[in-house]
Amino acid sequence: LGVDPFWFQLETRLFPDFDVEDQKSQRNLADAVDGMIADLSNLYKKHGIDDRPFVFLKNNSGTYGLAVTSVNSGSDVLEWGYRQRKRLKAAKGGRDVKELIIQEGVPTDLTHQGAVAEPVVYMVGCQTVGLFYRYHPERSHKESLNAPGSFFEKKLVSELSTLEHWVCRAGLIALGLEAHAMGISFKKD
Repeated sequence: LGVDPFWFQLETRLFPDFDVEDQKSQRNLADAVDGMIADLSNLYKKHGIDDRPFVFLKNNSGTYGLAVTSVNSGSDVLEWGYRQRKRLKAAKGGRDVKELIIQEGVPTDLTHQGAVAEPVVYMVGCQTVGLFYRYHPERSHKESLNAPGSFFEKKLVSELSTLEHWVCRAGLIALGLEAHAMGISFKKD
């Protein structure tokens, strides 16, 4: 499309063999976080972004909003107390967290009902079939909004602005290009 992929994708890295109770594993995670934040800082500088990068740490086997935390540096990881470690251990189905995803955090400027918000879009094929806004009055623009206390407000497809339709389509095109590059094909029913 002739657009720098930086603007469409989040930097994401896998951190395998994670044990939240093991100090060596925690130190290795802190080093990985610092390395990724340093790389992001260089990318932000290259692209004229003044924000200081941060990352989310997520369970690689799915979250349901569990085992997700944001950090600004590796020292945040090293300073985890019992509560933070316990929260990161929580996984769907009660399974242990064995791998983490370190994912670039992107702050949002979007608000809804006076609270930080994010759009969630559902698409089937090339068509947007639904959208809702998740918003949380007690969370900041650098925290996961998928947490207790979140509110959800649906929006009809007919109510979407031109920009919202464009964002949905751009996301679908990006998904298709990524799938094609990975050799994945989709079947039509």
